[in-house]
Amino acid sequence: METHMIQEIDLQALTICRSMGFLEQEPDPMILERTQQLLEEAMQIAVPVFHYEVKDSVVLADDTVYIEDKAFRTGKTITRLLAGTTRLVLFVATAGMAFQHWMDEIKKQGDGLDTFIADTIGSCLVGACTEQMEAEVIRKLAPLPHTNRFSPGYCGWNLSEQKGLFACMPTGVCDVTLTESCLMYPIKSVSGLIGFGEQVKNKVHECDLCDKRAECLQRKLRKKNL
Repeated sequence: METHMIQEIDLQALTICRSMGFLEQEPDPMILERTQQLLEEAMQIAVPVFHYEVKDSVVLADDTVYIEDKAFRTGKTITRLLAGTTRLVLFVATAGMAFQHWMDEIKKQGDGLDTFIADTIGSCLVGACTEQMEAEVIRKLAPLPHTNRFSPGYCGWNLSEQKGLFACMPTGVCDVTLTESCLMYPIKSVSGLIGFGEQVKNKVHECDLCDKRAECLQRKLRKKNL
């Protein structure tokens, strides 16, 4: 098992604005300036952290992934995409509780724009943290090929299975807890798994499998960058 506190994350105000939806047009200078101000505040406060565990006892069967003595009903789509997996990495990544408190304070102030910017910063922050986690795991398990990341709540994997995922982690992992509805707190947190194995195939962009096609900003960003 490995737990890491992120020391450096390079986020730019323009990147945050792109994630806010400024794709075809440049953001208003006032919005860009305010984004920069809030980003600097956030980066002084946030303590992103991730944890991962490598599991070697893995069995795939139809719509279920068996990890040691636990069964995860990930659905047929994820099980199919995990084909060839012999080692599974379970992970949690979060922007951290300090960032959550900062974001809550921004929201209490009642400024809609600031709240939107802070929320987007959090999404980008935990996204960058998760990318660092994945990069480290890939280095550690090289040269084994790997799958995409898969998280509860997507591709038919029921969100309620967060409980089983967290049961495989140390108690209080990354100071992330689950609500009664199995949402994570701090809100800006991500959990999931990555498959590794000699026969694994990494399908880089599985957009056709996603049920959030029309509103997906990442799909729009991807098309813009092609």
